[in-house]
Amino acid sequence: MIRTWKEMQFNFFGRPEYDVIEKGLDKLSVYLERAELVPAYVISMGVISFFVKLKLSLIHLKSS
Repeated sequence: MIRTWKEMQFNFFGRPEYDVIEKGLDKLSVYLERAELVPAYVISMGVISFFVKLKLSLIHLKSS
């Protein structure tokens, strides 16, 4: 994931988007460090992600 964002960031060198992507990569690095230290953090992020996706799917189904 980081490699993909770094490649995308290269395309925006010298533009404001470059800095935005850099801040996102910094945040991602912090999350990865936490995940390495605390395996439960990885599990909780996966569970939260699942429930967010489920809720969005249900909202989409109701509106269809």
